[in-house]
Amino acid sequence: MENLLRDNKEKLFLWVDVETENVALNEQMNKPWQIAFALYKNNKIEEEFSYYIKWPEGLKVSAQAAKITHFDPSKIEELGQPPEKILDSLDKYLKKANIIAGHNVGGFESYVLASFYRKLGRMPFNIVPKMLDTFAIAKAIKLEIPYNPKENFAAWQYKLIHKIAKGTKTSLGALAKEFNIPSDPDKLHDALYDVKINIAVWNKLKYMVNIKE
Repeated sequence: MENLLRDNKEKLFLWVDVETENVALNEQMNKPWQIAFALYKNNKIEEEFSYYIKWPEGLKVSAQAAKITHFDPSKIEELGQPPEKILDSLDKYLKKANIIAGHNVGGFESYVLASFYRKLGRMPFNIVPKMLDTFAIAKAIKLEIPYNPKENFAAWQYKLIHKIAKGTKTSLGALAKEFNIPSDPDKLHDALYDVKINIAVWNKLKYMVNIKE
């Protein structure tokens, strides 16, 4: 009998989503303003967190990003916390988790989080060895590119993240619609809301791909 990831009830997942000033990966031009993450084990959320980040130098959210994410500066003023405090919390759970998961976590969050560490003068935590990217997995399923257990799992995911596949609908919103997962387009891009939709999407995808532990 194969030991498949979807059957393991002991693995601790950390689902992560980040909202930023814009979509640039240049850390001099982009900072996170919301980070949400959820500890998930045995098909249930054990803990969840959503933080707004109040940077001393302020934020420069692009008009496009503000429109897409429904950025509200009043939330930063009211609920924002110092970046150092938020990174302390995040770092603890990144180290605790067996798997760090998200939608395009390899193509976006991995870079933003590394930048977050560096902005605070800290050595980034390397999430890649623990990474599970539902964007990559959804693309693999649609393109019929199975995972070979002899291949490095992170390398296989990165190959798919960067593979151009026109017409392949693998956004979080598109997958939620495809799997009949109730979602509100006006709430997508709230980091914690996206985390929960992402978990629901994974619970569909995991039965469509065989990932060995």
